[in-house]
Amino acid sequence: MVENDFLEGYEEDEKAMRGAILTEPISSLDLRRHVSVPHDASVAEAVLQMTETHTGCVCVVEGGILVGIFTERDLLRIVQGKIDTATTPVGQVMTEKPVTLRPRHGIAQALNQMSEGGFRHIPLVDGLGRPVGIVAMRDIVSFIVSLFPDAVLNVPPDPEAIQTEYGG
Repeated sequence: MVENDFLEGYEEDEKAMRGAILTEPISSLDLRRHVSVPHDASVAEAVLQMTETHTGCVCVVEGGILVGIFTERDLLRIVQGKIDTATTPVGQVMTEKPVTLRPRHGIAQALNQMSEGGFRHIPLVDGLGRPVGIVAMRDIVSFIVSLFPDAVLNVPPDPEAIQTEYGG
């Protein structure tokens, strides 16, 4: 293979990735099940749900409608305030009116919103405002990795490490 063939192949892969990110809907991602808690649930209950489901956020609902999101960052923000997590309603400390998208929206739109807003999770809602999922930055990164599995998964963990005959 000559250098030009390699570069052409790389450019084709890059075009394919750009096309996939620009055209694929969020619904094509391998999304995990979202977790919802009522707005009057305690912070401790919300944290327990996050811990048990290994997720970084919960949707906060009132009457089945999304009214906020409670994330790991919200927890870090309130921890210094010495609140009683067992009695404080999550609705008092959640992020209100979060940016939302629909599953039909594009991955690029989710990535743009996360980049612009500085957050890692976006609730997905239906036409009535009911949560139907969460798209996380991790989901998008996994999607990008799936486009280049050989190139990404074969990168050494530490590019600065010196390889020895024993693999270290």
